Amino acid sequence: MARFLILDAYAPRGRKWLVSGGAPLAGKMYRDMLLRHRPKAESDIFYVADADAQLPQPLESYDALLWTGSSLTIYDEVPEVAQQIELARRAYHMGVPAYGSCWALHLAVVAAGGDCQRSPHGLTFGPTYDITLTPDGHAHPVFQNRASGFEALASHYDIVKTLPSGATPLAQSPRSAVQAVFIEHQKSSFFATQYHPELDFSVLSGMLQSRVDTLLEQGFYADRQAAERQLAEFSQLQAPSPPEALIAKYRLTEHVLQTDQRHNEFRNWLTLMGL
Repeated sequence: MARFLILDAYAPRGRKWLVSGGAPLAGKMYRDMLLRHRPKAESDIFYVADADAQLPQPLESYDALLWTGSSLTIYDEVPEVAQQIELARRAYHMGVPAYGSCWALHLAVVAAGGDCQRSPHGLTFGPTYDITLTPDGHAHPVFQNRASGFEALASHYDIVKTLPSGATPLAQSPRSAVQAVFIEHQKSSFFATQYHPELDFSVLSGMLQSRVDTLLEQGFYADRQAAERQLAEFSQLQAPSPPEALIAKYRLTEHVLQTDQRHNEFRNWLTLMGL
């Protein structure tokens, strides 16, 4: 039975922000995703950004690490970021494989010697489109059963600037030159995506609810009515039978609408790692 360490990368203020909008904590979302595909898996959730964070078990006692997203920024020189980079470097050195999304992509890249930056496109929030596989992505087992040119759910300001040596980019899009990467570094590997397989439209609704004032200040929405309209539409898209008009408006396919399709790369990674 595989043992997983789920690293919830949100700092306390970020977790409070999620809860204020009714969204689940990132660690719980990852545990739910894990148990959907490995019901007997053992896992610990570790709030790795907390000042007093102590690993529940030695790092080498885990078969794999699962890194969540975060509201932190990887290039900020603060303890909440530095201690996560250090732990990711330890895992590379000790041979513990890792998987993650969004923040985890930036963490995987920086811990192996690469770099990230603010996206010139600004915030990506909600569906992100036209994700295409690179030649390596077409051949890689993590993208089995995934057609090139798909959409996914996302929420990020930052993107990869420079990949480290040992990194193989597997997917890209017009808004992010690196949408997925497999990094082999020192004794281990890290597969990460810029998009969020663990999210659904109910979670996006909670995230939007919690940050609507900030997004209005940033000009992401023209006015509060526009934000509230999207909030209502996201809620409708989470219904068992979403309105066809909204599916067409957001150009959605089974890649986003079906849970197992959203989890495709995660499920394939588990198999690839023998977990």
